[in-house]
Amino acid sequence: GVGIGRVGKTIVCLSNTDDATMRAFRNIRGVVLMRPENLNAWNVMQARALITSSDALKVIETRVSANG
Repeated sequence: GVGIGRVGKTIVCLSNTDDATMRAFRNIRGVVLMRPENLNAWNVMQARALITSSDALKVIETRVSANG
């Protein structure tokens, strides 16, 4: 069966993205590049997988603890 988070795209969440990185990820089918400031619960629930850098994870943790 299809479970939550199994049908969507893979989100790669990076804090620092330059133009070359943006172009490179744009060319990978099924992958969406996001900044941690733009990531929300809906994105995570719809994603097949979430890959973050350690810097991006710190930003996400700060956002979650501030709202929780």
